[in-house]
Amino acid sequence: MVTELAMKETLDSLVRLYVTLLEVSEAIASHRDLAALMHDLAPRLHGLVDFDGLALILHGAERKTMCLHVLEAADTKAIRAGVELPAEETPAGWVVETQQPLLVPDIDQDPRFPRITSMLKADVYRCSRRSAVPVVCDRPLQDAIHCADQGR
Repeated sequence: MVTELAMKETLDSLVRLYVTLLEVSEAIASHRDLAALMHDLAPRLHGLVDFDGLALILHGAERKTMCLHVLEAADTKAIRAGVELPAEETPAGWVVETQQPLLVPDIDQDPRFPRITSMLKADVYRCSRRSAVPVVCDRPLQDAIHCADQGR
């Protein structure tokens, strides 16, 4: 039987979710610069998902590559903007190809993207989980947002 307390907690959770989504929408509408947008989105997205690093990865259709455009993380020494990899070697490339979100709760159990996994597991990041979602807008899907988490 659902208790009144359980219903209140569920409603409170939904309200927090919708407030966060509204804040994310407002941030997207108010920024024209991608770096400023990602900087503003990072703290807001923590209301939706836990992560230690957030990246906007752009698809280079002509060269079939994915390029790290913006990285929001506590330490960005190991990976810098401009890093470009073949699309088929990246989670973001998989997201662009399949147009589906990707959630990997344990990157050690997912052998598909060894180069990205080694970057995420480097001493600086020590990540154990990753996710990527497509960026959907008024043009064909081309880009992805990638989150990585240390799994604390």
